[in-house]
Amino acid sequence: RTVVGKIVGKMSKTKEEVKLGESAVPLDNGWTAPRVAYCIANLSRIDLYLQTYFLAPYLLDVVGLKPGLTGTLLLVKQIFDAISDPLIGHLSDSTRSAYGRRRPYIFLSAPLLWGLWLIFWLDVVQLHDDQMSLFAYYLVCVLMLTVATTCTQMPFFALLQDIAPTYGLRTRMIGIQEMTTMLATAVAVLGQGLLVTAFAYPNGEENLQLGYFVAALVFAPLIAFPRALASLFITERVLNDDGDSDGGKGGNGILESVWHFLRICGQSLRFRDFGFLVIAWTLSMAVLSFVTGNILLYVEYYMREPSKGVWVVVGLQLGVALSLPVWIGIVKFTGKKASLAFGASSCSAILLGSFFLQEDQVTILIIISPLAGLFAGSLFICINAMQPDSCAAFMDKTGYQCEGILYSIFMLGSKLGAAFALSMSSFALGLTGFESSEGQESTVQNDATILLLRLLVFVIPGVLLTGVLVLIFFIKDYRKQYSSVIDRDTSWDDSQNDDTKHFDP
Repeated sequence: RTVVGKIVGKMSKTKEEVKLGESAVPLDNGWTAPRVAYCIANLSRIDLYLQTYFLAPYLLDVVGLKPGLTGTLLLVKQIFDAISDPLIGHLSDSTRSAYGRRRPYIFLSAPLLWGLWLIFWLDVVQLHDDQMSLFAYYLVCVLMLTVATTCTQMPFFALLQDIAPTYGLRTRMIGIQEMTTMLATAVAVLGQGLLVTAFAYPNGEENLQLGYFVAALVFAPLIAFPRALASLFITERVLNDDGDSDGGKGGNGILESVWHFLRICGQSLRFRDFGFLVIAWTLSMAVLSFVTGNILLYVEYYMREPSKGVWVVVGLQLGVALSLPVWIGIVKFTGKKASLAFGASSCSAILLGSFFLQEDQVTILIIISPLAGLFAGSLFICINAMQPDSCAAFMDKTGYQCEGILYSIFMLGSKLGAAFALSMSSFALGLTGFESSEGQESTVQNDATILLLRLLVFVIPGVLLTGVLVLIFFIKDYRKQYSSVIDRDTSWDDSQNDDTKHFDP
């Protein structure tokens, strides 16, 4: 954090010099330039979905990496990503500079993210004959890309607490954010699918390697720079003297800093509403990753219609995107918990029923996919909108100002859920004898592989959603408490959550 501070501004403000003040953004429910820019910048999250949909097929079918090595790479990537999220969140909480706590990381990492995105999708043909060299190359690339993404993404997410002070405003902003992401993802997935197959060798075979790199050139600026541009409009909230930005009073030693970081993580996870919501979000991301990480392989090898896979994905994304305004309206009348219960149960029923689709019913799958997306939208709106509520509740209870750590714990959960789904899918495919086509005509898979793909896309996600339904039953809806502007000085009513009485700020 010292390096970051010296690069972007003077480390001149000590804790005693930080004064209590109002947020730089008016504490109202209106749409201001910073709020609009913040929502639109969420289109940068297309990187997550492009990797979710295309990374496994790219490594398996284009690069030719074996399923076991692919699963190991995806597992290491997600675990590393999960660990780096809280660390970057903690650093951004503790950083002091003339440009704020969050923005230095966003500004500095944006150009790195742009360059690393291009390098990652550059297929090194010379390494194809050596599986371990191929694995090492992509592992290094993906870990560097992960660091750059986290340094851009994690501090940006934490800014939401500064500019969205009320329950209703958070719901609307999360809705606009997710709708922006889903619409952008639908366009990006369709564009990537068309670009990947747009180039051919002189003999007429598709040049998938070139197609993936051209797609990376097109989408790299949209992935790297919107958050940095939006941050130009945002002035961060001035810290409260009574709070502690790094989650505990203490010195600046490394061991003491690590102890404060671990303590805030432990206390927040023991806070019932926050801890259960993190688990629910982890399961939700596992559900989404099982579906999105395997749907293209399912359509290609079970339904034998590889060209239709992109349309299934587009239908799914459009269903989610178009459902978000609907879920915002439903939440307004029923609350986030009730809306999430209805959406998750309906989505689970559709997934379990789709297991019985026959291999010649790809048209039905294309029709069903927007419907599944319609109900999956409740996961994005409700759980995402419940995150700032539970964060605010924990900070009100303890007096900490640690948005970066709290949001990074949610990100850690999402990465662990995705890691479990993507890596276990690749390992399981390897055990069933999956055969890579390596960019050529699709091979015929054995019956065990076909059955596994059907289970991965429909049955396992449907069962995991029942776990989400159980967890949300125990999570409080803070609709009444945060229906107006949050007052940090208002005392907390311990009777609202008996599990939190042991905390001592």
